[in-house]
Amino acid sequence: MYAATCLIVSKRKELSIKHRKIIENMGHNVLITSALDKMFEEIKSSEPEVIFLSDTICENFTELIKQIKILTYNYSPVIIAISKSSNLEDKLEILEHGADECFGEETTSQEFRARLNAHLRRYIENSINHSTGLIGEKLGLKNLRRIIKKQPYSSILKIEIENFAPYKEIYGEIAHGKVMQTLGALVNSTFGTEDFIAHLQNDNFILITNPMKSEKIASFLAFAFDNMIDKFYSKQDFENKFIKYFSDGMPECKIPLMKLNIGIINLDGASTKGEKEILGTLGELTKICSMSKNSTYIIDRTKLQGETAQAKVKNRVLIYEPDEALSYLIQAGCELKSLEGKTIENLNKIEENLKDFDPNIVILDFEDKSQKQKFIKIVQAIKNHNQEIKIIFTSSDRSKTEVFASGADLYLPKPYEIKTLFSWVDKFLK
Repeated sequence: MYAATCLIVSKRKELSIKHRKIIENMGHNVLITSALDKMFEEIKSSEPEVIFLSDTICENFTELIKQIKILTYNYSPVIIAISKSSNLEDKLEILEHGADECFGEETTSQEFRARLNAHLRRYIENSINHSTGLIGEKLGLKNLRRIIKKQPYSSILKIEIENFAPYKEIYGEIAHGKVMQTLGALVNSTFGTEDFIAHLQNDNFILITNPMKSEKIASFLAFAFDNMIDKFYSKQDFENKFIKYFSDGMPECKIPLMKLNIGIINLDGASTKGEKEILGTLGELTKICSMSKNSTYIIDRTKLQGETAQAKVKNRVLIYEPDEALSYLIQAGCELKSLEGKTIENLNKIEENLKDFDPNIVILDFEDKSQKQKFIKIVQAIKNHNQEIKIIFTSSDRSKTEVFASGADLYLPKPYEIKTLFSWVDKFLK
């Protein structure tokens, strides 16, 4: 159950205490103030889902409601007026000026509870992601901000589905929806009463839990997802371990199967980071997870701030192109883009060049169909040297399945424009 925050603004101390007990018994959090300046501070810092306003707080009560509506336009809390007047005209005026509900001071505890629950249920339902049934992004980020402040000794997990967008494009909306429903159920199965789960965007979630449980949850999710992934693909695509487009005459890029990347931050109580910085750090962690072929997780066990190792610049392009004119154009293009390009003339020395040059991208032309097995061995040798090397295969040969299966990342049919080639080089180097 989502624990909402309710702000009670009233000068009637006894009534405020009564309402606080009712709300806390429902499992929600309560803030109380009798001062307008304090009220505005709490609205700004706590972003309560419900604001109870007593007409004892000021004389121009309806004007105050209008001010609060303007102040809270970005998250639209439920505004419930509590009026000492039993006059219908007074209550109608309150509602016309922006209040969502008007309780009388004589409202019984049972009625108070039922009507408040109805408003909270609707408020939360409006934030639910319908594909997974989990809390959506807007309410999820708000609760993340609260937890950072009030529960500093927590673990925050970001769960991201890699290669999800191309899967949706190729397999369609129905298959995409089934993946979301399955993953939502899988994530929800790890949920404890003290945990919080939200579906932030189409392909990622956050889960906030006890640091003692975080690694076990991440390990379970990675294992379970990899063991059910075959249900979302055709037999051929699953056996190939990639999907691809078939459109002759256009560049084709193989797309690996979906997997989970999970970043974990253990807050230590001393951090002053906000939710944007935490999400940024989690994003960097999930990028590191992308280096793995399978679903995996990584934990930032220390602190969010600190020095990181300087990454080696990705700018080295190894070129094998028998056409001298085209080879020269590619080499010149590398120089214009401040890339370190190296051209080789003999594929028999590929392993030596891999060791000495350590490329990030290999542009590889191979037109001899009778030597296909040799080409496949060359591609495998490149990947054995470093799985992170991107291989751009250029050829007029349209037999692409074996090429992709051997390890090539992009098929670029000849003839092609240099501009097209370098747009892919830029993409792979990011």
